Amino acid sequence: VLKELTESGIASEAVLTRVKWLMSKNAVVSRLQGLDVRSPNLKEAKQVLDAGELPKELYKKMEEVAGVITTFKQAEAQVAETAKIIAEVFSDQQRLRENLTVLSNSSGGPVLNRYLKALEASEDLLGSQRQALKKGQEDVSTLRTNLARLGDALDEAMKAH
Repeated sequence: VLKELTESGIASEAVLTRVKWLMSKNAVVSRLQGLDVRSPNLKEAKQVLDAGELPKELYKKMEEVAGVITTFKQAEAQVAETAKIIAEVFSDQQRLRENLTVLSNSSGGPVLNRYLKALEASEDLLGSQRQALKKGQEDVSTLRTNLARLGDALDEAMKAH
């Protein structure tokens, strides 16, 4: 289009300058729109920043979102690990209870006492893991809310740019 306008002599120098500016502006907007602000690729964003096409404030917001995403994923992984521990402890308790039932019909003596102590310890562990799970789930919920808020703010900042 630019070549046709130049060769045909239809457009004045002012029009050609405006068309060039709009084309460069559209290229920058397209490049910025290619950045995923909800899950930013900071390497790509840094390239856009270094090219002078991304304001530093937007890059800082993207860094903040990326940090919260990392923390969110870690919190989710911790919740999953805690839930796995709870399932394993619960399964072990079932085995202990079965053994206690068998031993209670005999004079289990020291073995019975060992199983009772193991069951008591697993109850303590189960209680602490359930508390950790509840806190972890609350943390994940808070991070999810913060991430949504930051993402909305970043979307607005991108639109304003």
